[in-house]
This record gives sequence, C-alpha cells and structure tokens, in this order.
Amino acid sequence: FPAGDVFFVRARVRLEKPDETFRHVVAGKYAESVQGFELYFSIRGRAHFATRNSYGDHEFVAAAEPLPSGEHVIVGIRDGEALYVSVDGAAPESKPLVAGEISLLHPEGLHLFGRACGTNTDILSLEIGRGWPKGVPQPKEDD
Repeated sequence: FPAGDVFFVRARVRLEKPDETFRHVVAGKYAESVQGFELYFSIRGRAHFATRNSYGDHEFVAAAEPLPSGEHVIVGIRDGEALYVSVDGAAPESKPLVAGEISLLHPEGLHLFGRACGTNTDILSLEIGRGWPKGVPQPKEDD
C-alpha cells in the first residue's frame, strides 16, 4: 500500500438495479488508526467514499447522482485536506476534512465485498495507489 499525503481507491464495478440496501465495495484500515476507509453505495445507488477522523467520527463524500445499472468506475481519493469521489471520470465531488483529522495516513489491510457477500455489485477490478489518480480531473483551486 502507498504511503504519503494522497492515496486513492479505484474500483470498476457492475451495479445491478440499485435497491434499498447499503452496499460495501471495499473497506480498509490505516496503520495509524484501526478505523479506516470505505467505498460503498448507499441506498438507491449513490457512490460514497468515507473515512474516520481522529475522534472516530464518520466523514464521507457522496456522488451527486445515483448511478444507473451497468458498469462504472468509482474513485475515492483522500489527501491531507479533503475527501473526493469521482464516478466514470467526472470531476470529483469533495468534502473538506474537519479539524482533528489525521492528515497523513498509510492504508494497510483490505477487505473486498462482492457477490459472495450477497451484494448486488460485482467488483471487476480494484486498484489502490499513491498520488492523484490518472483519469480524474484535479480539483480547481480557489482564486
């Protein structure tokens, strides 16, 4: 797993008809904290990327719209300042991290969720990397 200020989790998934159930895609933990990160679909198919802050609070960012059935690429990104989620190469939605967040984290350990766990999502590929992921537009800087 990468070490540094920015890491990403990219999953190519096949989503069947979205339903009323919370669907995990992947979850991991940090070396600095047992509470880690998650990439998941909320009810009705909105993609989310989440982490925990140093107080154990759940922090997440969600895609603007629910996803239709079919194949999608979901990318969750975390840097020292914000969380981001991008769907199918679109500009990412973002959420600033709250005060007290652990800014430098090292992902370690990973748990995949898939059809064997009873979800309606097939995980077709998974990548975890360091730095800003290729194919995802960088956030615009404020002037």
